[in-house]
Amino acid sequence: MTGFLGITGPQAGRQELHHTEGGAGAHPRAQKGHSAARDAVKSAPRKNSTLQDIPSMTRFQALALSALIALLSACATPSGPQREAASPTQPARAPSGNLPKVDWSAERARITRTLSGASDLSVITRSDGYLQLLIPGAEAFARDGVEPRPSLKATLDRIATALNETQGTEILVIGHTDAAGSELHNMQLSIRRAESVVEYLRVRGIALTRLQADGRGETEPFADNGIEAGRAKNRRVEMIVRPFAR
Repeated sequence: MTGFLGITGPQAGRQELHHTEGGAGAHPRAQKGHSAARDAVKSAPRKNSTLQDIPSMTRFQALALSALIALLSACATPSGPQREAASPTQPARAPSGNLPKVDWSAERARITRTLSGASDLSVITRSDGYLQLLIPGAEAFARDGVEPRPSLKATLDRIATALNETQGTEILVIGHTDAAGSELHNMQLSIRRAESVVEYLRVRGIALTRLQADGRGETEPFADNGIEAGRAKNRRVEMIVRPFAR
């Protein structure tokens, strides 16, 4: 096969293709066709790339995206000054202005005189100046019971009468047990007994705001838990009487 410009073989087809793509030696008819196409492109009016050139569906999506961005920006912007988080509420206590003033030295001496001298109660002044009332508990409760027996109730009646004369003190009631049984059981039992004593004192007229209950279980023994006499001493109720903190 003889190609254009006398080139034969496969190279003829490639050379012909090269010239028909508008090279310097292109066929006059090919050059004329390309010139007409270039003139048509130059004469076509140019359009500005605006939102009107976007298809209707694309334009709707663009508007929706703009609205979404504006909404998110408004939500992220604080509408006013930010407040700091409130600090945790402190445990409620009686306002200091409502607490009666108490001369603790005189009050401690009065309570000691009133309650001392009985076999069912020991009154001790601690090293911190507070009063400690020790009530033997061997016969105060039934076995594993929390209801005060009549002997304990009589002692609590005397204590309530003495402590009701002045309202400026608080009373912490602490229950203790011996080591018989599990440690968890004894801890729970001591707390329940202390709560029972607090409730009895409340019924006898002492304001609940002055009373607190706690239990120590078998953790603070007075005597040897290996013998019955020691276990009997370890079963007890303790009260700490002190002036309100101001």
